[in-house]
Amino acid sequence: MNPKLDPIITRKLNDFRSRRRNLILLRGLCSGTLSFLGTFVLIALLDYLTQGRISGDLRSGLSIIGYCIVLVTVWKTCINSLLQLPSAQKLARLLEQSSPELKEDLLSAVELGISSHDSSDSDIFRNLVQKQASAKASKIDIKSILPPGTLKYWSRGTVALVVCTLALFQIPEFGSDLKLLMQRAILPGANLPPVTLYDVVILSPDENVTHTPSNEPLRVVARITPKREDITFKKVNLETKTAQEIRKVDLSKRSNEKYFVDYNVDDQAFAYRILVDDAPQTEWRNMEVGARPFIESFQKDFIYPEYTELKPVKKIENQGDLKAWEGTIINLSLSANLPIRSGRIEFQWLEKAEEVRQIKPDNENNILRTSIRMTHPGTYRIKNLIGNQLGWEGRPSSIFEITVIPDLAPSVKWVEPLERKLLVAPNDLLSFSALAEDDLGLARVEYLIKKNQGKWEVFPIPELLDPRGHKKAALSFNLDLLKHKLKPGTLGQIKLRAQDLKGSRTETEAIELSVISRDFDLSQLHLLEKKSIILDNLEMIRTQTMLMQKNFQTSLRDFQQNKLDRSLFLEKSNQLESEFLLTAEEAYRDNLRALISMPRGPDSFQLS
Repeated sequence: MNPKLDPIITRKLNDFRSRRRNLILLRGLCSGTLSFLGTFVLIALLDYLTQGRISGDLRSGLSIIGYCIVLVTVWKTCINSLLQLPSAQKLARLLEQSSPELKEDLLSAVELGISSHDSSDSDIFRNLVQKQASAKASKIDIKSILPPGTLKYWSRGTVALVVCTLALFQIPEFGSDLKLLMQRAILPGANLPPVTLYDVVILSPDENVTHTPSNEPLRVVARITPKREDITFKKVNLETKTAQEIRKVDLSKRSNEKYFVDYNVDDQAFAYRILVDDAPQTEWRNMEVGARPFIESFQKDFIYPEYTELKPVKKIENQGDLKAWEGTIINLSLSANLPIRSGRIEFQWLEKAEEVRQIKPDNENNILRTSIRMTHPGTYRIKNLIGNQLGWEGRPSSIFEITVIPDLAPSVKWVEPLERKLLVAPNDLLSFSALAEDDLGLARVEYLIKKNQGKWEVFPIPELLDPRGHKKAALSFNLDLLKHKLKPGTLGQIKLRAQDLKGSRTETEAIELSVISRDFDLSQLHLLEKKSIILDNLEMIRTQTMLMQKNFQTSLRDFQQNKLDRSLFLEKSNQLESEFLLTAEEAYRDNLRALISMPRGPDSFQLS
């Protein structure tokens, strides 16, 4: 206020301003309450009449429109008037309109109280007008000019609506439904169940269950009870919502009021609720999806037996089959897809009792470690993997094979010579070739010589590269008999021996060496050998003839006793004849070759 105004006028104007502001605020409160309750009761009623079929977006839109209506109402009845601050002249004019006895004295006093260098009025005149106006203003009662009764309709309507609303909230069942409807209308987008004609309770999963395994069926059980006996429905659905899509699945009737479905969960989190005749009955429940614990990789550290001279090997695979040499130690590290609390490995051994190992992770909470010594073949399976966070139990793994590779003895065989009996001179140089093999690796190959009934003597093979560690070794060497001092008339034997890294040994068959003098005539020995071949062939023909005769007599006896018909008898006879002719022809050719190779003379003539 201008300091030249009379204090009484200033005080009255301030009282009038405060009284006017308070009444405007009261009117704004009443209008806001009326518009708020009226608007949102209508939205709640619309929600009830549609049985919750209004979509969440539409319900949010109606709530926002309701708030806009309330805001516009409060703006027009309160905020706009408060923002337009009246001047001292306007307050004086409003006060004169409320008190006609002031006429225009108050406004004149206020205007004269404003300092103006251009004004020609004297200070005496101004003081006189202000004293006259202050004398009249001092008699004014501001409360009587602006009584609370000016807002009696606003206040009465507000109080009546509030009392009615509170009374409705106290009605059993209806009051709780009304509260829920008002909450759904007031809170746009709130996840609240609608008020419908049914009492629907989701029995399974429990409301505290917020996680479920992925790629597994989830059993959903709901109890649906109509609020009135005359209410019926046609279908019940489970509605699910993910970030990409919304799906509906029919529920099957389990009993009078219970319905169920096994919902196939994929690998995405989802929300779900129950629909009756396509009308929502429950709030959305969120369900997070996770994986059960399982072993996703196998780290295998192979520590081979020392004799194998193999370096340790580390493998990381996605399958758990184990295959290694006998005696190998495998340190197995099982890496799970998530932190685990414990696990169990069941072993089924061949020719050994079953074994169960309870394992807990050490420093790394998603890795189980164990050690296996490869002594017996068998299988193993991983069970009871318990997740650390949710406590889910993993499904049993597939059965993995444990294959033990035995370290077999080496093999060694002669390639040349083909004969196993040789006539040699004491100073001959013999050529030998052989092949030695081992599945893991050879250690050495050597030859042994025995004279008459003496002991076997071991000698290294001349000019042989060290076969140690090789799986195959081809041998070819010359043996100088002078080094072994064999005399004519000595019966010697020679053989090879191979030894692998494990120490297992294998020997070839022995080759007999008949030592004769260099001047000895060998033609008679060759002649005797040819005679022996011819005699052996003749003996074979004799044996075959006797066998054919015996079989023919048997067939003939069966034919005479009518056990065989004519065709079958002839067939067997022809078969016996063919077998005999085949053997005889082979013997004839062998004998012919032997006779041709013999020198001319009485021996060959006699045999022919």
